[in-house]
Amino acid sequence: MEDSEILTIETEMEHKPSGKKGGSKIFHILYILIILLLLGGVGYIYTLYEEKIEEIAAITETVYQVNAEKDILNAQLDSLEAEIAMYIGENEKLDSLLIEKQQEIEKIRVVLRSQKADMRVVQDLRDKIAVLEQTSKKLIDENMYLKYRVDSLQTITVTKQQRIDTMEVIDFQKTRQLEELSEKVEMGSQLRVGDMQITTYNRRGKIITRAKRVQSFKITGTMLKNVLAESGKKTTYIRITAPNGVVLSKESANQFEYDGKSIMFTERREISYNNKDVHFDVYYNAENDVLEAGSYHVVVFCDGKEVGKSEITLN
Repeated sequence: MEDSEILTIETEMEHKPSGKKGGSKIFHILYILIILLLLGGVGYIYTLYEEKIEEIAAITETVYQVNAEKDILNAQLDSLEAEIAMYIGENEKLDSLLIEKQQEIEKIRVVLRSQKADMRVVQDLRDKIAVLEQTSKKLIDENMYLKYRVDSLQTITVTKQQRIDTMEVIDFQKTRQLEELSEKVEMGSQLRVGDMQITTYNRRGKIITRAKRVQSFKITGTMLKNVLAESGKKTTYIRITAPNGVVLSKESANQFEYDGKSIMFTERREISYNNKDVHFDVYYNAENDVLEAGSYHVVVFCDGKEVGKSEITLN
């Protein structure tokens, strides 16, 4: 073999090993990068996993705490409701207020049963229960204080009543005598109507007792002398009642107060009374009334009292 060929072979051999060495180096670098990326991905996933585990643990702890708080709040509501129930029935006004508090308790119970685990909501309910407890306690305390005052007043009243009873026993006869005297004075001062007469006339002014032809009524009488009665103008009300119970009157507004209620009157007349006999005449036009046969009752009222009465029978 010639020298030039030997030189060429040696040259090629020197260059070939160095090429293989460079390629292997790049491959190792890529392999290391891939491993590093895989390790980084695994580390990231593990970190996320740890965060989720911590988040689940935190939620579980929150749910546990919220449920525990709910149990505490329900126990508070039970205690408050039991206390309110003890005082219902004390008096009507307090019952109305306490029933409102019971309704508020029921609303809070509904929220506790339906509300999701949320400490903010639980805190809000805790505040509401605290206010509810304060207002309920205040109502109960005020009622107890008032009851104490009432009991004290009742004790004082009983003592006073005992004294009054003793005085009443001592003064019974005197009091009764005064009452009887007062009744006699009142009865003695009451006005009376005497010589009362009722006359019915037809259209021609003739006296008639046939109901269908009666045109008018005439009521006469005398306000009798009474020195105990108060003198002055007296308003007298005449009331004519038909057999069917209907009061004869021209207007529905013809009413006056008697015995605590308003009743109808037929005619009204002013009389000047000076503690002497005073004669009066009252006429009533019955042309618009449908009169039927039977007894017609006539009553005279004055100073809120019935002072005279009479009747007439029409056929």
